[in-house]
Amino acid sequence: MLDIHSLLDNMKRPAFASEDDFKFVFAYELQKLLPDANVVLEYPHEIIAGKRSYIDIAIRRKKQYIPIELKYKTKQANVLLREGEPFKLKNHSACDIGRYDFLRDIWRLEQLLKESHKFGPCGYAVLLTNDRMYWDKNSEQKINSNDRDFKFFDGDDTVIRKGIHSWYKNNEIAQYSGSRYRSLEFDNQYDIRWHDYFPSAANPSEPFRYVTVTVPVMSHNSRQ
Repeated sequence: MLDIHSLLDNMKRPAFASEDDFKFVFAYELQKLLPDANVVLEYPHEIIAGKRSYIDIAIRRKKQYIPIELKYKTKQANVLLREGEPFKLKNHSACDIGRYDFLRDIWRLEQLLKESHKFGPCGYAVLLTNDRMYWDKNSEQKINSNDRDFKFFDGDDTVIRKGIHSWYKNNEIAQYSGSRYRSLEFDNQYDIRWHDYFPSAANPSEPFRYVTVTVPVMSHNSRQ
């Protein structure tokens, strides 16, 4: 299994200009960590409906691909990038959609590992953000919001539970583009632990934190 925590701790970048920037640096660090592996960005694959989709990063080792999905969500802030370069981060806002998208990454990984033997032995979903609305329950103004099923604040008992997760008022969410209004059903339960992203110490007023989830492969019988 990969040590995602050590990989992130060893990054030299206190912040990233965009999600694509984050993916590129992450893949670069992976390739250094695993010189004998083939690390591929935007790996294409076919899903059941025949629609082409892409995995953010796939690591080919021993005839299997380890899929990794990354999310990078920011609030507007002036930060330092590499070698002290100043940069103004975008304000992504819409944390409800950001939470849903991260859980959908976990759901997609479950589907990949269940449907195809070429993926395994596990997958990883990572979210890196400087927006405390993702991890700090005290910053949340609405307790009973539409996205209550998709929240994963920092806490000892925080889990993404097995089963169906839905928008509270699904008819009001249907206005969102794509399939974001659809419910997500998980085969496993996942413990959630938030961690400090140590390289962001260069930006003490805008700390980044991250959460990573390891998605296990389904048993052989479960794939039938």
